[in-house]
Amino acid sequence: MSGKTDGGGEGAAQWRSGRLPERTLIALYNMGRVLKLSPGENLIPGYEKDTGVFFVMRGLLRIYGKAEGHFAEKTLFDNFDWFAPRVIDGDSPLGYRIAAEEPSQVLALPEKTLATLDPPLLVYILRKVNESHVSRMRRIEKEIAHAASVSSFLSNHIVRLRTRRCEGYESSELILPLLRNLPRLPAYSTRLVQLLEHDNATQREVTRLVKEDPSLVSELLKMVNSPYYGFQKKISDINYAVLYLGFNQIYQLLLSTGLRKIMPDTEDFQGLHHHSVVVSHLAHEICQFHDRPRASILGTIALLHDVGKSVILLLRKQNPKWAFFIEMLDSARIGALLLKEWGIPPMIHESIDHQDLAEAMPPSLMTTPHRGSIAVLHAAHVACEMIQGRPDMPEHPFIEDTRELLQLPGDSFRDFVEGHLLRELTGKLHTLPQHVRDLIARSKRDA
Repeated sequence: MSGKTDGGGEGAAQWRSGRLPERTLIALYNMGRVLKLSPGENLIPGYEKDTGVFFVMRGLLRIYGKAEGHFAEKTLFDNFDWFAPRVIDGDSPLGYRIAAEEPSQVLALPEKTLATLDPPLLVYILRKVNESHVSRMRRIEKEIAHAASVSSFLSNHIVRLRTRRCEGYESSELILPLLRNLPRLPAYSTRLVQLLEHDNATQREVTRLVKEDPSLVSELLKMVNSPYYGFQKKISDINYAVLYLGFNQIYQLLLSTGLRKIMPDTEDFQGLHHHSVVVSHLAHEICQFHDRPRASILGTIALLHDVGKSVILLLRKQNPKWAFFIEMLDSARIGALLLKEWGIPPMIHESIDHQDLAEAMPPSLMTTPHRGSIAVLHAAHVACEMIQGRPDMPEHPFIEDTRELLQLPGDSFRDFVEGHLLRELTGKLHTLPQHVRDLIARSKRDA
């Protein structure tokens, strides 16, 4: 369209200075399509897909996200602003829309029209589009920096609130006697955990530990042959049981047996225990991708992570008149104090004490030396929710940070769970407890 849009002379000098002459605007008006928008009406989506650029003739438009919450950017397109829809929406997984804030008129120019413009005018339009989007990116950078600052403040505030809430637990004349009056873990359970702390517990040592107590051998074989595992063939030799199930399964079984001995045989406790067993197996398997030598100790942390909730259930049962106040206790701190009282190594009870940090901040902000253990426990928890297919599964904002810290394979944490973790667990189904096998089988059917 050379010569029809003031591509040279006085008109060109005018729009090079920042203004399009009236004759040029009229020519562009005749070549494009004018969209009239009411307040709240969407421009994007709704425009023709071959639209190259928009020019705001009159009015005011704002960018909104199409994700949950419909957040509004501070970016506004005002009179005489140019912008390109593809630069805004692109291949964004969130998706965006542009809506009028007030009655507006917008000129839409197709890409084929842009291709016919005189080069100086096209350069002018593209420069104005670039200015609009550079300005938008700078605003977004400021918003991201502000959001990061707010997130950091809230994370630290949550930690401070929890710290104040748990102050005095260690010296409480109410809490400590309650914990000291609870049954202790069997000696073999404590000894086994202490062995694992130093990464030197071998299959031979575990078998020897079991054989030192004939009643434990009998109880272990009884458990192996119970519906808990659901094996069709009876196992009568402890050495074969260790060989068939593997070191981790025998270790899990020993610790689980010890826990069941001291906790009430109620539906609530059984639910907590089954959950802990699932999370423990997931944590152990996650470590096969992250830190294999520490798989057993991290499986232990996962198995014990809800012991505080079990204690609260027990305290409520023993002290029904105090149930309201007992429910207000911090279960992670209660569990950590009990494990410390039992002589469980600090790495385990300190990790359990700080386990909720994973929901409050990314691993990079954690100052505890046990952030790796906390990250594995958090990953196992989220994996458990995914495998269960919970419809009410909460958002876990830091799970991808956790995946990166643990260097887990896959493009996302869900990809890791579905494409790697479940596949590895499926290959070990025959060694898992019945309720864990059922959960994995159900997740595969629902996939």
